[in-house]
Amino acid sequence: MKIEHIGLCIEYPISVAEWWVDHLGFEFLRKLGTDEGGVAFIADQHGTVIEFGKLEEVPSLDVNRLESIQLHFALECSDTMQEAQRLVKVGATLVGESPRNAYKNEKVILRDPWGNCLQLIKRQDKLASS
Repeated sequence: MKIEHIGLCIEYPISVAEWWVDHLGFEFLRKLGTDEGGVAFIADQHGTVIEFGKLEEVPSLDVNRLESIQLHFALECSDTMQEAQRLVKVGATLVGESPRNAYKNEKVILRDPWGNCLQLIKRQDKLASS
């Protein structure tokens, strides 16, 4: 089996998706409705699909109450600090820079303007599937 998409019920799903498209390099696959009740499917350049949606009958995930490690989107990049500075200029909030770990990875933690946690990562060794 293969993951077809990962979905989250959140506040402001259309606005979040538009920001991700504008500033993180995702593209729209589908966008229906509004922030009050809509859904957006976005994909990165490798085909990973994320669904942001809001339904009246389903409570939205309160991402601002979660610790960054509980739910985060890890985004690979070559210069974590430069990307973090760029994203802060367009509304993201810097949470902190993780010290290099035993794997010598660089990580910077941010939140998008709605509180979704972004982990910018530069891995010394790529993750490999078996």
